[in-house]
Amino acid sequence: MKKNIEQLLNTLTAFAKRNWITLCILIPLGLDVMQYTMAMQSYTQKPEVLHYNQLATVLALAEHNSSIEKVQVTDLFTKLSPSAKVYVVKEGERNFSVLAKEGSVTMVVKHIPYLAATTTLSSKLLEKGMAYEWIEPVERPQLYVLKLFNTQVLSMLVLVYFIYFFMESSGSSLFKKAYSTVVPTEIEGDFSELVGYEDIKVEVQQLQHIITQKEQYAQYGIEGTFNILFSGKAGTGKSRFALYLAKELNVPIVSTTGSMDEIYVGSGAKKIRGIFKEAHAQADKSAQKTCILFIDEGEKLLRTRGRSSDNKWEDDTANELLAHLDGVAQNTKHHIIVIMASNFHTHNMKMDPAMLRRFNKKIHFRVPNLEEREEILKHYLAKIEKKEQDIDLCYLAKNMSGMTPAIIESVVQEAGLLALREETLVGDAVLQQAFERTVIGRSSRATTQGEEKVRKQIVTHELGHFLVEYEYAMRLSAGDRQKAKALTRILKISSESVEQIGALGFAMKEEHEEVQLRSVEALEWDIKQLYGGLAAEQVIYGKNGVSTGASNDIEKATTLLQHMINQNNVYNTAKLNYEMLGVDEKRVGQLEEKAQALFEESLEIIR
Repeated sequence: MKKNIEQLLNTLTAFAKRNWITLCILIPLGLDVMQYTMAMQSYTQKPEVLHYNQLATVLALAEHNSSIEKVQVTDLFTKLSPSAKVYVVKEGERNFSVLAKEGSVTMVVKHIPYLAATTTLSSKLLEKGMAYEWIEPVERPQLYVLKLFNTQVLSMLVLVYFIYFFMESSGSSLFKKAYSTVVPTEIEGDFSELVGYEDIKVEVQQLQHIITQKEQYAQYGIEGTFNILFSGKAGTGKSRFALYLAKELNVPIVSTTGSMDEIYVGSGAKKIRGIFKEAHAQADKSAQKTCILFIDEGEKLLRTRGRSSDNKWEDDTANELLAHLDGVAQNTKHHIIVIMASNFHTHNMKMDPAMLRRFNKKIHFRVPNLEEREEILKHYLAKIEKKEQDIDLCYLAKNMSGMTPAIIESVVQEAGLLALREETLVGDAVLQQAFERTVIGRSSRATTQGEEKVRKQIVTHELGHFLVEYEYAMRLSAGDRQKAKALTRILKISSESVEQIGALGFAMKEEHEEVQLRSVEALEWDIKQLYGGLAAEQVIYGKNGVSTGASNDIEKATTLLQHMINQNNVYNTAKLNYEMLGVDEKRVGQLEEKAQALFEESLEIIR
């Protein structure tokens, strides 16, 4: 017994040492609860409390008690004598009720306003010589903690909450860390999960060798900290490459985003210092004294500085990062590898030259090619048990031109959901349906249900696109229909509406491969194909019968013509970019002339 008591005391002592702050809160709170319990026992036995509760119960049940007469205030003075017992009972904050008894007669007046009860009613009762008893609820005991909260502390807490709410809604991270830290053992998967991208894997593996075999690379003059820039479309795997590199090197990774500027001047620079401090702390714990600092969505930090002369503080965050990237603010004991990821590249965003110079290694993540898309599809479909065995992966991969691995994964997941809902296997038809939903959204006939005239005009328009596309394929294949079928990029024509893009119908076609160059002839046929829908409507319904559904087609055709005439000047011998010189009336006239000629050719094909 003595031994058990000693063990219990030791346990309590150890707990008190570890949790002394908790005990400082719990002990006063426990004493407060004990005092409150004792006060409540005394409170419930008080005569005035019992009397009030009795009257309150009668008043509460008065509506359902036929022996109690519900009257107006004036009836009290006419039906009762001065010897009657009258109780004025306070109910709630601002209402009173009257309970009057005389012999076997009991009367009730409900819900008398505060002012009427305290002035008019009391003076009338005294005037008639009727004595009354004023009954109010006895104040209940309260926990001391609650009393404290009802005063200044509560006001302070409310104020702090609103400040916190404002900071959160404005995107501030004052109350939260601006980064997350992951150690190698917490990273699931490895480079084998990334299908394709063999050329990029080679570059990343070389980075591993530079870091792990410093002496060998130093013989070739390659030494120092490498900062790496990953660029490419969202969903190409930049974040996963950074994670898997950390796992391969067996070093921790600190992750953050490039959106660091807030409404407070200097907050971005402070966050930069904070994340580098965390990176150095993690590197110190690592056996290699190395840590990867990954900055995702780094577009804001890569943009050219000095854009605004009024708000020079906007560049403070980038300036702070530059100092760390150049090693000015770094601790030489640790090796910090900075990897910044951006969805933009130097060809589609003007980047700061000084910032770009800090990144010794630049890797661009392209979209996967046809073979890689087929391998990615095979990789994700291998995880599905309920699937058909003869899925045409090549056809699906061809349709998915320009898609990133993340989007292809979304298509396969959507196909699984559709197959589960329809209780069927994942096959070509389900994958094609999932592909359509991912690319254009959910389609439906509900919008044009019962509108046969509208549906016929939609079909006419979409078939016009196909006929011009097919005419081009027939010319390229010298009239061979099988070859023309293979060359035609249109995958499906539908009169179903797509609310997501505001279209009453659509013609889905295979996108061009990203690396494919386009000739002037091919671009002109693209424009004629865009005009095909409008041309078909004009042939069938006349000039006054065409719909406004071609506005998106006209916008795309205008963009292509501007690219050909203003930027590349393909129809003149002087190779100048007229967009840089400013578009004049002569160039607008040339645009109109060429647009008219291509539209006439579309009309002739439809006819």
